[in-house]
Amino acid sequence: MASETQAEQPPAVQVGLSPEDAIIAVMGVTGSGKSSFISLLLEEDIGVGHGLTSCTTAVEMHILERENGRKIFLIDTPGFDDTNRPDIEVLKDVAFFLSQTYRQAIQLTGIVYLHKITDNRMSGSSVRNLSMFKQLCGESVYPHVVLATTMWSYLDKSPVLHEEGERHMKELIARPDWWGFMHDRGSKVVRHTGERESALRIIDSLIESRDRNMTLNIQRELVVEELSLEKTGAGREAEKEIQDAKVKWEEQVKTLQDDYETALKDRDQQVAAMLKAQRDELQGKIEAATHAQQALKINLERLLEEKSADYKSLHEQLVREQRSNEALIARYEQQQAQLQKERKQEADSYLEQKAQFEKQLKQIEERSQQADRQKEQDYAVKLEADRRRHEQWKNELEERFQQKDADLQKKQAELSTKIQTSKKKKNKRELITPVLGVLSSVGLIVAGVLTFQPDMVATGVSGLSSGGNEAAGNEAGGNEDTANEVP
Repeated sequence: MASETQAEQPPAVQVGLSPEDAIIAVMGVTGSGKSSFISLLLEEDIGVGHGLTSCTTAVEMHILERENGRKIFLIDTPGFDDTNRPDIEVLKDVAFFLSQTYRQAIQLTGIVYLHKITDNRMSGSSVRNLSMFKQLCGESVYPHVVLATTMWSYLDKSPVLHEEGERHMKELIARPDWWGFMHDRGSKVVRHTGERESALRIIDSLIESRDRNMTLNIQRELVVEELSLEKTGAGREAEKEIQDAKVKWEEQVKTLQDDYETALKDRDQQVAAMLKAQRDELQGKIEAATHAQQALKINLERLLEEKSADYKSLHEQLVREQRSNEALIARYEQQQAQLQKERKQEADSYLEQKAQFEKQLKQIEERSQQADRQKEQDYAVKLEADRRRHEQWKNELEERFQQKDADLQKKQAELSTKIQTSKKKKNKRELITPVLGVLSSVGLIVAGVLTFQPDMVATGVSGLSSGGNEAAGNEAGGNEDTANEVP
């Protein structure tokens, strides 16, 4: 089956990517450190979630540019316990992204799966998230997965807590239903220390072991086998979770209904009202679960139709932001030029006034020498006072000029920073825009090069050629952080 899948896969030439570039997905439960991990790599805050509310409400893309010119597209995915989105919607988002990129020959390099070591037991949401992750990937992908534990710094404060973390790490690997089976099939298990070097080693290990024919289960099932989402491994896993929850809730509703009727017979209105509220809440959950089951009955064509609109909206928003950013850069550069002109005018004015003061001081000096020769003591004293005043005015002029020039230099430096930041943002968005165009069905792949449909060319978005820089060789050698065994 794997060979058949690889044979049917689109050409390996990738939109906007050179052969040395990489696409890496970052997955894990909400709060496992996905946004922090990506922020470390980018050396900027992408919006780290605090508390239980997740900042990542859909699949997001970020770009890391390495020193050798390699571009790494980091895919930030929502967890299957996201507080802002039902699990089915998360599954549809992830399935759409993976299937659409696969259809357009945008090849995934590997996956980082993050887990908080501070969770000394596997919660229900962690187990559910991991089960869904396994179904999305499939065994053939396990060698291209890094299972990374995070937040060790919270345990380093206490030897007892650190020991608990070590035990939990060993348990994760020992249990086949957790990480054990994946580890045995080639997944790397590492400690992410929370430092950028650690994150880079994880990324580099995936690039070094890349398989350009890698195909995820969900990609093969939706694109090659043309299954509906409910019939995929991930869909069946989601359906099982929903059905189990429905059965439990239906039993609870039955019990609550019996208790409610008993309370009515006993004329206990307060208890009856409480039981009715609980029953109604559970019935609402059952209805939502039934709706979720129906949402799974969707094939790839309908999924693309449904989700492409979302990405088209995002693509159009990005185009608008790029236009706004370009206008902002132009305004900053105009202000920079104006400041430079103002600095020159201030310098010219200062030099002119300084020359006048020096000329006046020279004249005073000549008159003072003449007064000394003619023994005009009173006149000499007056000239000395006049000379001191002119020296003071000259010094004050210099101080004002230096302060004014320093202020203008500071403004120029601030503008330079703004220009650099805006240009960096613009360059990264230019790399992401074509990929979003493909996801929204705006962009098309022709002979491995991204093009745009005529109605979108007018928006001013330019495609990127598939050529790229040659890599300077492997960026990282082997180390204990990326070994197949836990260090």
